Amino acid sequence: MSQRMPLIYNNPTHWRARALEARTIADRMRDPEGRYRMLTIAKRYNEIAERAVERLKALARGTLPLVPDDGNVD
Repeated sequence: MSQRMPLIYNNPTHWRARALEARTIADRMRDPEGRYRMLTIAKRYNEIAERAVERLKALARGTLPLVPDDGNVD
């Protein structure tokens, strides 16, 4: 029996780590526009993390996830 890899879009830890990385990069930037854009990216990653939390809660309740578990998004 093959074991499935965890789906990245259901992993809030992954997305929070990406947000932290984006904020770290923004902190090093001197260009205000670049810094603003990196902070926006960090904010979006945090939003993705929150959606992942909601998907995990839905899975735990036994309801259908927002994104199919088979990898297809069609």
